[in-house]
Amino acid sequence: MTYSVSLSKLGFPRVNEVAVLVVAGLLALALLVGSRQRTKSEGGETISNEFGPFPAVLLFTSAACENCEPARKLVFAEAPEIAKEVVFDLQPGLFELVRLNGVPTTIIVDSTGLILSRIEGVPAEGSVAGLRGDLE
Repeated sequence: MTYSVSLSKLGFPRVNEVAVLVVAGLLALALLVGSRQRTKSEGGETISNEFGPFPAVLLFTSAACENCEPARKLVFAEAPEIAKEVVFDLQPGLFELVRLNGVPTTIIVDSTGLILSRIEGVPAEGSVAGLRGDLE
């Protein structure tokens, strides 16, 4: 036996239930993407001195990464004097020193080596420049 409840029978105006589900799905997707774009470091996490000198904007990439080129262009345009690229294919040992979920990943580090922020994926335009203000 299957039960079905219409939203209009519950006192809600007549709305297409499919439209409600689509809007809810889009909202959940927007929240997920937004949370991946900028996440502040909560636990006072620091990074190895091997990535210094600091402050720095570190971009972790690999040769096989399709999204790394757009990320590289944006990071080096928004923080040219402190941006550094760490390429997995050339420096695989350095990747073991940092907790990464994938590439590209951009990590903003203050002058003491404290990780201020991580951006996974291609950063939104202006996000690196905006976070750079936290370094000054």
